[in-house]
Amino acid sequence: MIIKKPDKRLENPLLPHVMKALQEIDLPCTEHKLLKLLTVRGYFAGLDDEDENLYLFQRHFLLMNALYQLREGFVEAGWCLRISALEIHLLPLESDAQTSLQTLSGEQALADYYLDLSQLEVATREDVESLLGSFWQAYNRYDDRAEALQVLGLNAPAKAADIKDAYRRLAAANHPDRGGEPARFIEIRRAYELLC
Repeated sequence: MIIKKPDKRLENPLLPHVMKALQEIDLPCTEHKLLKLLTVRGYFAGLDDEDENLYLFQRHFLLMNALYQLREGFVEAGWCLRISALEIHLLPLESDAQTSLQTLSGEQALADYYLDLSQLEVATREDVESLLGSFWQAYNRYDDRAEALQVLGLNAPAKAADIKDAYRRLAAANHPDRGGEPARFIEIRRAYELLC
């Protein structure tokens, strides 16, 4: 397969090494597996590794930059490079290429971020700490959401109508005016408010 490389943004020295790794590694793979392979081969030598979080961010950013650059060439060759931390996968463009292209365009804001190497240059230790803090807040909200679904006796993903029905049923059965425990009623109400 001949892949046309983008004509700009080639200042990422990792680009040819990522292309080679994609040809050697079994796809789909995780970002972690690809980072590990590139690190073992010494392609991240020279990055500031005194701050572990900043070093991780720099490696992640350079890899994502290379992947998004390569994705443009894959599309032109009839392939779709799906990029996420949990799965990097190369697939033929669907017979309905419009669906594949719409999926890719839906990720354009993220691609634009990673394709701008100046984002890497200006990232500070504080910026990375803030990003990590945001990640953990979102993760905790996800965990809280799972717990709230459990309180209402639902499984993810739950539709808004199912959440509303479960809340009404449980609130009526556990209302203090009807002999229910006030603490249980409050727990049900909080779960509903978190999910709405």
